[in-house]
Amino acid sequence: SVPLETNCKVIAAANGGSYQYEILYRGKFLGIPLQLGEGNYKLNVYAQVSGSSYREVFAHTFPVNLSSSLRPYLAASLMTDFSRQSASVRTASSICSGIDTATGRVEAVYNWIVKNIRYDNDLASSITSGAITVYVPDPDKTFNSRKGICFDYASLMCAMLRSQGIPTRLVIGQTPLGYHAWNEVYFAGTGWVVVAGFSWKKIDGSGWVLFDTTFAAGGMDPQKIINTTHTKQKTY
Repeated sequence: SVPLETNCKVIAAANGGSYQYEILYRGKFLGIPLQLGEGNYKLNVYAQVSGSSYREVFAHTFPVNLSSSLRPYLAASLMTDFSRQSASVRTASSICSGIDTATGRVEAVYNWIVKNIRYDNDLASSITSGAITVYVPDPDKTFNSRKGICFDYASLMCAMLRSQGIPTRLVIGQTPLGYHAWNEVYFAGTGWVVVAGFSWKKIDGSGWVLFDTTFAAGGMDPQKIINTTHTKQKTY
């Protein structure tokens, strides 16, 4: 076991790609995203010795077979942790009650987040200044405090929509305004979807649609959000 005060990292690798995660909790289930597709995954867990020096404390290799490529975007994970008891999940269930369509449920969650979550400038400043060096979003913490940074907005939307059976990605990358996080939501078919009174175009003809609740909560209109370049770097 590794003491709570010791920083830990886990690296998940498969198919020539890898993702690194910070482990901030002990004694609880934490899902590792399997967004690198089917194949053999290797997990390596490292504990900090001092500074940038880490030692390996666990390694495991296992095969992954997915019934659908969408499965990783329906499950809870350490980047968007939730359960049936989560306050955010219960609220998603309440506001989506009686809504039969995916677009309707996405609209209900999107509108709720935009109206109820405000940007946490103090947290953003602490991260930018280096006062906080490790940060992992917690959907229920964001839900309860009613504030967060872009990472929190995207993680919360993931939790609420995934709990409703809607495949949702948490995406991190760059915009003209800097490093940022947003969502991509999957809708079957191609073309356009209407959510919150606006027609959103699917990305490159795929089933995925970009939503940016951080920008929307800040007052940016949908057309400007769509026209703002979002360059994807990591997907969870």
